[in-house]
This record gives sequence, C-alpha cells and structure tokens, in this order.
Amino acid sequence: DVTVQDFEEGQLARVTEAERVEWADDSWHFYQGRAYVFAGSDMAVLNFQNQNIYLESTPEQMQSAAKRISEMTVGELRDRIREIESYGGDASRVIVELHMRFSLPMAGFIFALVGAPLGVKRQRKGTSYGFGLSIVIIFIYYIVITITNTLAQEGTIAPLVGPWLPNVLFAGLGLGLIFKTSR
Repeated sequence: DVTVQDFEEGQLARVTEAERVEWADDSWHFYQGRAYVFAGSDMAVLNFQNQNIYLESTPEQMQSAAKRISEMTVGELRDRIREIESYGGDASRVIVELHMRFSLPMAGFIFALVGAPLGVKRQRKGTSYGFGLSIVIIFIYYIVITITNTLAQEGTIAPLVGPWLPNVLFAGLGLGLIFKTSR
C-alpha cells in the first residue's frame, strides 16, 4: 500500500498507487497498481501489473524523510529544506526549526543581559522578588517565542523572524536595563 504523488510547479500532476514496491537496480519497481495522471481539469487512470518509476529518492533518503523534524540534525534539516523547495513546497516549518536550533541557546545569554541589571540593583523586597521577576520574564519570553514561531510556521511572518524576534526584543530590554542601571 504505497502512494506516490508527483508535483510539477507546485501542482499535483500524477498519483501512483501500488500494492508493493521494491528498490532494485537503482530504481523503484511498483507492482499491481494504478496511476492517476492529471492534465488541467482532465484525469486519466492507468492500471499496471509492473512498472519501473524513477524517483530521485533512494531508500536511505526515504528513511531520513520519515524522521520527525525535531529528531533531525542541522545538516538533515538543510537537506530537507532544499528538497521541499525543489518541488515548490513550503519549507517554513523546517526553516523555523533550523533557526530555533541556534536562537534558543542564545536565550541564556539574553536572560543574563536582562537579569544582571536586576541582580545588581538593591532591592528592599528581598531575593524572592528577584526570583519571582525572573520567572515572569522567562514565562513572557516563552509566550512571545511560541507566538512568533507559530506565526512563522504559518507564513504570517518570515521563517527567520519567528525564532529570532524574541531574542532581539529581550536583548533590547536587557541593554536598556543595563544602560539605566549604569546611570
């Protein structure tokens, strides 16, 4: 029970279904199947017993494609982006994940920028006030990054902006606090 969809310029051009598929001699062999070929508003149905179909993907690439995005390495994410864009698909979700791999580790540095001036100030309210404020800041960061990533994955904002915008905003806040504290 295998289904393969072929796209041309972002439009569905052919759907091939087969009961069984084998990889041999650097090509895919489809057995007992049916192909639906689309040409504009017309559709042709072709039944076949055995058909060799050239697909750019090898079994190893198919296995890699079966991985969840969160399980992929940076290199695999870059390959997936190229693959999706090569057939005219929207790679926003994968691009956001790729940039999250770099922007999220920066959050620790950003929190240090925000927290350092708050820790230097003398507070009459005690240490629990600073701890509570830190929790609030982290919670707000989490909300902002969730919203911007969702907007980026949906294509409302650029995929590059979603993961990095919270860092820019909170870095600005931290630098502002440092400037204010130094006065």
